[in-house]
Amino acid sequence: MDISSTRQSLLECIVERCGREVLVVPEDAAQRVLPARGLAMPQAPILRPASAQEVAFIVRNAAEAGQVLIPLGGGTGLVGGLSQVTGGEWYLSLERMRGIERIDRLNRTVVVEAGLILQTLQEALREEGFVFGVDLGARGSAQIGGLIATNAGGERAIRYGMMRDQVLGLEVVTGDGVVLDLMSEVRKNNAGYDLKQLFIGSEGTLGIVTRAVLKIRPAPRNTHSAFITLKNTADIAPSFELLGRQLGETISAFEVMWPEFVTIIEASSNNHGWVPQTPDAACYLLVDQEDFSGDTEGELFIQALGELLDKELVADAIIARSEAERQSFWSFRNDVPALASALKPMVTFDVSIASQLISEYVEEVRQLLGKAAPGLKAAYFGHFGDNNVHICIDGGETYCQARDDIHAAIYGGVIRRSGSISAEHGIGLEKRDILASSAQEESILIMKEIKEIFDGKAVLNTGKIFK
Repeated sequence: MDISSTRQSLLECIVERCGREVLVVPEDAAQRVLPARGLAMPQAPILRPASAQEVAFIVRNAAEAGQVLIPLGGGTGLVGGLSQVTGGEWYLSLERMRGIERIDRLNRTVVVEAGLILQTLQEALREEGFVFGVDLGARGSAQIGGLIATNAGGERAIRYGMMRDQVLGLEVVTGDGVVLDLMSEVRKNNAGYDLKQLFIGSEGTLGIVTRAVLKIRPAPRNTHSAFITLKNTADIAPSFELLGRQLGETISAFEVMWPEFVTIIEASSNNHGWVPQTPDAACYLLVDQEDFSGDTEGELFIQALGELLDKELVADAIIARSEAERQSFWSFRNDVPALASALKPMVTFDVSIASQLISEYVEEVRQLLGKAAPGLKAAYFGHFGDNNVHICIDGGETYCQARDDIHAAIYGGVIRRSGSISAEHGIGLEKRDILASSAQEESILIMKEIKEIFDGKAVLNTGKIFK
């Protein structure tokens, strides 16, 4: 039997077991758009199981037929995790598994299916007086399973940590079709190896997450926000240190935007209701403080900002006086569509550096890119409080001609400073080669051994992270 007939037989077997709704045919799949890139899906089958048992059936039979599966979440990844390597891969989506099974107010946990959209979870928790620790601009598309698979970070990691910090338990289907029940709901569990940690951040290469037990927290009574202007990037770290000393762990966001980013967003046609108007600014900060005391006017927040001004660490600070104003600040910061449109085709870099080194790193990269690719359009921003820097550049002709020098400038500075080439998006296909040159060889060998244990037939997202 040739390969095409084997694949057709496999599809027929899956449809017979799981029903017609399980299959989106290649022609219809190609009508879908991946939000992160604005590109159409490849013309390949999408399988949509409705339970862990159906996932296991599909994976088990795909493994026997040698059919590679790519886990498909919300399509918001930026490192080529959904790219086909051979062109013959199929997609496996959990979009029919979007249930919230239980919210436990006493234990402060929620049990969900992995296809659940992040924003749907946030809205359900808000009605119960709780929040979920991970938030990001793609909340309307990103799925819980994808957030777990990539160990997503986002805007609140400074206070709540990354996705790994939110997970108590998982249900996972391994590459041989075994359903692993790791659904512990307790916060203290030292019974042997914590296997769930292997699947968090594994980018779907070890198993398919189907359900999860997640931590939730009481919602703050108020959230205070300020958009701050700095005249010197050397003042970012002292400003962060002072606010941390004054406000402690109530700071939930500390975002930095360099002028290139602000200029692009200001020039977009989107109406945010507000844009910064400060000439000669070195950078801008967006700071959130979560208040649990009922300090409606944000007196402590205002006092801390006043000290920043008194010490001349910042040039100006605009405080949001309403929730609508606060949302306008964040609408400006999260206008990735405007960024993508201005830099189209946009190439993204997501790295982490120790906070005290971020300012010098960004300045170094700006200078190196200016020499390597004069006229290259680039934007710099990130989550300073948790070491994360995003660099987005125009991927047109200038980038293509100087690609190697650009990558050396960005990744070389990270490696020299003992940072990470991937802060929160993973490795996927696009960072696979740089991982091989930046990670210890022994570490990669161990990763490959783990892959062999959980996916010996190489059916799950094979070709991602490493060859």
